[in-house]
Amino acid sequence: MYQYHHVKILRVIDADTIEVSINLGFKLTRRDKVRLYGCNAYELREPKGKAAKNFVVDMLKDAQNVMIETHKSGNDKYGRYLAKVFIDGVDLSAHLIENGYAKPYMVDK
Repeated sequence: MYQYHHVKILRVIDADTIEVSINLGFKLTRRDKVRLYGCNAYELREPKGKAAKNFVVDMLKDAQNVMIETHKSGNDKYGRYLAKVFIDGVDLSAHLIENGYAKPYMVDK
């Protein structure tokens, strides 16, 4: 749908949900929660959950460029946008899957 290149990560809620601030230009910013498209990461209450979240936090520490590509318009049932997130060109969902912190998961709603 849309790509946003001026993105600041405000916080990592869990490994597949982040809160972001998007600079839309003209001194307009938007703050939203984003659910990663393409993966389902371990929840914080699960054994690998905290490690998965820390993996994302560590990836973001030295990030120079964060880009979001929305998957569909509108929010999910928790008020989050569904999107691919790229950290310095690396697909965060795929990277979580490759490193054993998430499983492939396609959400349509």
